[in-house]
Amino acid sequence: MSKDTFSIDITRKNIRVCDLEEKDGKIEILSLGYDDIVPNFLLDDNPLLQKEQAKKLLQLYQNLKISKKKVNVVLPDSVTYSQIIEMPKLNEQELMLAIRYQADEFIPMPIDEVYLDIEVLKEDPKNSRQLTLIIAAPKNTVTRIYNMLSLAHLVPKNLENELSVIGRLIALRFSQSNECTVLVNFGFSGTSLYLVDPLSHIIVATRSFKIGLDLIVRDLKVNLNWDEKNTYEALKNIGLTQNATVDIYKIIYPIMKEMFRELEQFIQLAKSKYNLEVNKVYLFNFDSSIANFAPTIQSNMSVPTLPLPIGSILIPNVITQSFSSEISSFVSVIAAQIK
Repeated sequence: MSKDTFSIDITRKNIRVCDLEEKDGKIEILSLGYDDIVPNFLLDDNPLLQKEQAKKLLQLYQNLKISKKKVNVVLPDSVTYSQIIEMPKLNEQELMLAIRYQADEFIPMPIDEVYLDIEVLKEDPKNSRQLTLIIAAPKNTVTRIYNMLSLAHLVPKNLENELSVIGRLIALRFSQSNECTVLVNFGFSGTSLYLVDPLSHIIVATRSFKIGLDLIVRDLKVNLNWDEKNTYEALKNIGLTQNATVDIYKIIYPIMKEMFRELEQFIQLAKSKYNLEVNKVYLFNFDSSIANFAPTIQSNMSVPTLPLPIGSILIPNVITQSFSSEISSFVSVIAAQIK
């Protein structure tokens, strides 16, 4: 954990900022906050959007009274490409060549237009095999972010995606658990599922699909003729509570049914391919934006489901108390500083 850096988590809806330090094996949050992102900042090369986003980030940074200039950046899984594959044991150069050769299997754009990052998660010397995490980020997306940080007078130190930082967080801070878990990264533009092996405590499989908070919001706005503000408030206060004044669950059930199907298939994959029986499902990211989200998943999956207990590794203070109801939404930005 570097003492000269803070972290930002960039999503399609907002940007989260965190500064922390380690004390006696736990994490103390020094600063924590978020602000809406400039629309289309992650998708458009317009320099004016970068300038506007830099201004907003700088204002948040100053409001949080952070003095550090170096920053670890987390990108959403939905704007990067990730794959966990088992490969023959190779040296770094051979590994990169092999991955570039088969990259078109999971990267839907020319290999020369992305930055590739490789991490060996686990080695099997006996069988000369290794489990490898491959992450690709579009170069134009990275350029937008670096330009924006430069305009905000900040210096990028690390750039990772959600899968990478969450994998490190679980391995380093939740390795005492012997449960087989599935992590549900419920994002704005999509959801990622991560299977955590109970023995190695590493993520051994992942799957992504295009169901996120944005799809649910758009569906409600169309069906109920609500504006965006009322839609977000209703999801936060009523959410999936059945028999409420407005039965949101009934309206968005087709979307939720598809999410249940994806999760069920992933749990089946854990059993059939990895011989792992999933004991628990943990949620994070935008899960706190929908009331009764975890209990609804639990009742449909028949697997204990709850927000990822990030609070168990944090030192309680005024900040954690202020964000107690939504602390699971800050998991990635907290994880970005944990090494």
